[in-house]
Amino acid sequence: MKLTGVALLIAVVASVLFVAACGGGKDGDAQAVTVKEIAPTDAPEPTSATDAVSTQSSTPPPISMVLEAVSPELLACVQTALGDDQYNAIISGRQDAAAQQLGMVLPCIMEYPQEANAIMKMFGLDIGTIMAASTPTPNAITQPKLDTPVPTATPSPPAPTPTITPGVPESSASAITSPPASAEGINTQTDVYGTSADPNIITLGPKIGGPLGGAPYPNKTSMEFELNLSTPVLAPIDMVLVGFDNRNAKYRTYPNGQQDAPFNDLELCFESESPDWPGMIVCTYHLSTSPLLLGHNQNVSCGEVEEWQGTIQAVGHLFFEFDDYVSPGIGEFGSCEALIGRSVKRGAPIGFAGSVGTHSMAPFRFKVSHTSENPTVQKGNRYLHWVQPGSFFYWKCYSPGTNFPSGVLAYPFECGSYQLPAEQRDVSFKYSSEE
Repeated sequence: MKLTGVALLIAVVASVLFVAACGGGKDGDAQAVTVKEIAPTDAPEPTSATDAVSTQSSTPPPISMVLEAVSPELLACVQTALGDDQYNAIISGRQDAAAQQLGMVLPCIMEYPQEANAIMKMFGLDIGTIMAASTPTPNAITQPKLDTPVPTATPSPPAPTPTITPGVPESSASAITSPPASAEGINTQTDVYGTSADPNIITLGPKIGGPLGGAPYPNKTSMEFELNLSTPVLAPIDMVLVGFDNRNAKYRTYPNGQQDAPFNDLELCFESESPDWPGMIVCTYHLSTSPLLLGHNQNVSCGEVEEWQGTIQAVGHLFFEFDDYVSPGIGEFGSCEALIGRSVKRGAPIGFAGSVGTHSMAPFRFKVSHTSENPTVQKGNRYLHWVQPGSFFYWKCYSPGTNFPSGVLAYPFECGSYQLPAEQRDVSFKYSSEE
């Protein structure tokens, strides 16, 4: 399928490079140069998933407008990313811009977000749309060619990822099944519950969360655990790391001029490996670092930037308010040495609480697999639902040998009499690359 809007964006940037290389610049005869429009050759199939990019206007803004929004640094970055051969092929019309080239220029988009956003706005695009268009939908099914006979006796099943499970097991204690048989040690740490998720984003179970914290911002999917900076964050259940998104910065400046320093915003996403919660997604963010990212704060290119600009590095399966997708990799993600695919047991350290200004915390958000469809999902697995962490689950302090009733989660921090070994409480702790 042609990615018209995305291809147009690449073609525009390449054309800008051409103008700059020919000496057009901001003061040159820029308007005399026309941007090559890459038009789709096939009409969209009525049964295909909605492609937000394909609905964008095919009429590009004047090249002069684009030039006004672009710095020489961004131009040089994109030119280097594309290479002279591909650049020349695109602007000469010998080659259509493709999704693979988008992946090559994404680091530039991330490095110069303000300028890139200005260009994208001219075309009615945003980074979420571009990322979604450049990566395959996780539950997409490859359609057979029209001239290929399709067996009717044993049809091929849908793609196995993400897994659609038969709902929440009846044996798993939760707000939509039943409480655990014994309340001993259950929900003893509600005093550390912070602001809950936005009730309007919750599509399974109770919409209202815990008693503490202020009003959530719109479409907030998480609940904070109010923890001190650098507090070890523990796995609430057996799970496997499926993706990370590093957005750490020394400070963030808001439109009103207010700043938060530091702005810790490392996010990890996991998939449950427990039969209590099959297919459940667990994401935690505003972390300062993680032992699962061997290169984080170790390699110079994987840490924090000066001012918050969004994603610095990312790879793997990521989950947002209305979308989930598999990122092929953003920025120098390899320098983070993420242990994607590494399993962690309940109670194992997965990160360290970060801080936004003076507010230290570890927010958690959960998507639970269910037979019903989530009507808010625009791209990704429609059988995953955001739940209210403080009221949907039952929680208990972890310690080795503690009996956890089916479905009960471990508080993601040390509590009761349990403490991690000293070396695992150090923020510099890293797992071995070997299991």
